[in-house]
Amino acid sequence: MKILLIYANSYFLESPVYPFGLDLIAGFLRDQGHEVKIDMPFLYHGDTAEGMAAVLEAFLPDIAGISIRNIDTAMACETFGTWRQYGINTRFFLPHAAETVAAIKTLAPEVPVVAGGAGFSVSPGAILTYIKADYGITGDGARAMERLVHCLEQGKEPETVENLLIRDKDGRIRENPTAGAIDLALHPIEREKRFDYTFTTGAMPVQSRYGCPMGCSYCVEPLITKQQEAARKKEEVIQELQMISRQYPGVSEIFFVDAEFNAPTPDFSLALLKDIIKAGLHRRFTFSSQFLPVNITGEYAGLLAETGFHVILTCDSFSDTVLKKNSCPYRESQIKQSLALFQDHGVRCSLNLIFGLPGETFETIDHTIAGLKEAAASPLFKLEYTAGARVYNRTPLCRLVEKGNSENFLYGETSDGYIKPLFFSSPVSPLEINQYIEGQLGRVIDFKPPETKKQRRIASIGIDAGQGLHEKSCEGFCSTGMDVKEAIFDYLFRKYTESRDNSLAEKITRNFLSAIEEGDMDGLYAHRRPMLSYFLSLLAPERGRSGVTDTR
Repeated sequence: MKILLIYANSYFLESPVYPFGLDLIAGFLRDQGHEVKIDMPFLYHGDTAEGMAAVLEAFLPDIAGISIRNIDTAMACETFGTWRQYGINTRFFLPHAAETVAAIKTLAPEVPVVAGGAGFSVSPGAILTYIKADYGITGDGARAMERLVHCLEQGKEPETVENLLIRDKDGRIRENPTAGAIDLALHPIEREKRFDYTFTTGAMPVQSRYGCPMGCSYCVEPLITKQQEAARKKEEVIQELQMISRQYPGVSEIFFVDAEFNAPTPDFSLALLKDIIKAGLHRRFTFSSQFLPVNITGEYAGLLAETGFHVILTCDSFSDTVLKKNSCPYRESQIKQSLALFQDHGVRCSLNLIFGLPGETFETIDHTIAGLKEAAASPLFKLEYTAGARVYNRTPLCRLVEKGNSENFLYGETSDGYIKPLFFSSPVSPLEINQYIEGQLGRVIDFKPPETKKQRRIASIGIDAGQGLHEKSCEGFCSTGMDVKEAIFDYLFRKYTESRDNSLAEKITRNFLSAIEEGDMDGLYAHRRPMLSYFLSLLAPERGRSGVTDTR
């Protein structure tokens, strides 16, 4: 069958993230003999219907899947939010997903639509109703998708397909039984070339562990993974890293997508770090992942330093009162001990916090700010935080809200399945907490405006080049503005020269240099001129100093 997998997360334009799960599913379905295409209708078109029309014209499928990676940003204080209510300013992604499904239903009403993804699994029934897809798949979706496709191909009802939700013509939802053990064998051997731009300019995702046994009040990870956890064989992880090293020379950073790299015990990750060093992969890549401030010893910190790890440390508060009330599996002393070891061994670390959790007061906020000021004294440490905790369906925080007596701490909109943004924030609203924190710490997080047209242009040119459409990407580069040229030049130049397409490398170099000489009145890009001239001397030494030609 022809299967279209739609990456509907338009937030990609501001934070390009490789769709790891979709690629896994696509590879598995191709192995079963199906023709599969991953596409992004928002990439070349600002209008959802126009984008879907272009996608369906190029590839009309027998079945379409739509990935919902996130319901929203889970951040209540977005400077450029699009979902504003009293006390919050955030971004809600489900309306765009619903528009995408509606466009498919209008343009190709005979094509069944299947929803899935991590965000979908948080509240599947409510989301399926909201976006009006025909089917939904929760949790690990590759095998469920393959079995659904097989049923539809055979004209059978998919009543026995595990992890499947079915929405009938009257809008009623039926949910099939949940699958048993997870299958960690399903990992993409080769990544989709279309997304080379994302994992060479960002990081390549790799998974070593699945699931999280912790029970933090606000966290949806146990819901997404159905409270299952498992680890891959370490040798398989090393083999995957070696494959990436051989096949993707532009990749320099690996991001382990594990819920928490060092939990629940340090044994697996400690041994994996040693194997990375033994295989020499620490000389090829830098690494990053999410960590808890537990199980960090001098040996562990030393291995993190040797492998070049950037630690993203979950430390929701420095207040033991808040940590205990929200079932966080660590305390302030462990946070400080971990930071001290990271400092001693030179480990880069980003501290991630949530202000406003149940139990938070201005006294606990002040206590945490004091801890942050101490940490901020180190150039190794970076601070990141959000104010207000998103209330997601079926989490302990959600159950607390449903017990009542939390009305004074809720900001946003209560909805079926808690799919619309709703935040718990104590002692005041998220925006008020954020203002209070900025008054003491300054502006810690620099939110950038969603320059959608610019970002769409950058991403589309980069993705065209990544999948080998060099002429098209070159045309796009030469016809765009200086700011886009600045953002995408280095990637294009490397892709062209790697492919020995030096004529296109020369063309974009001359085009960029010409644009600077003719239009850079304020000198913003003057620093680029020496390097561009040097590149020309290498590509075309006989013409490198002879002026600019053929830059159209």
